Amino acid sequence: HGSAAWASTVRTAGAFVVLGVLAGAVLLRRWLVVALLLAFLVSVVPYATLSLSVSDRYFYFPSALFALACGAVVAEVQAAAVPRRGPGVLSAGLMAAIVVVLTVGGYVANGRVQTWVVTNPDLSDRWLAQLQEQYPTLPKGGTLYVTNTPLLFDLFHGVVLQPMVHSYYPDVGRVVDFGPFSARQPVLGPDDREFAFDSLK
Repeated sequence: HGSAAWASTVRTAGAFVVLGVLAGAVLLRRWLVVALLLAFLVSVVPYATLSLSVSDRYFYFPSALFALACGAVVAEVQAAAVPRRGPGVLSAGLMAAIVVVLTVGGYVANGRVQTWVVTNPDLSDRWLAQLQEQYPTLPKGGTLYVTNTPLLFDLFHGVVLQPMVHSYYPDVGRVVDFGPFSARQPVLGPDDREFAFDSLK
């Protein structure tokens, strides 16, 4: 797929840039840059083999460290370049870089929105419709165990499931997401229910 290949190329090039900047910072003894880039890499590595080739969702957490590292690099470049080039040239270069980053970021974000609109325009409606078809009502205070949860609702351990279900079933107790490979399968009490989403419906 063209867009996937483009994204993979950008990720690979970005990795080489980050490692190159890290090596340069070590050689120049810019320890703040080294520390921030190492912190960023250490925060990314645990998820890299599992998710970065499939989804960028866990990049949200280490991106703050990456932003700090970029700020430190800019400060170092500014300190080195100002005596020779003057602040005006550097400021113009930074503004141009910001414009490029915002333009590319907007393009990528718009592409992802369009992909979502084309492929999954009614996912939440389908999920709720299946739940309501199976359970017109849910017992008060009971636990709803859900499985086969779409990735959109499964982010951050299904944090959006509870308020989404409560908007239609205000008396339900908890909403617990479990996967087919969970270590423990739910043990249903008298007021508990189990719901499995069928993505093919």
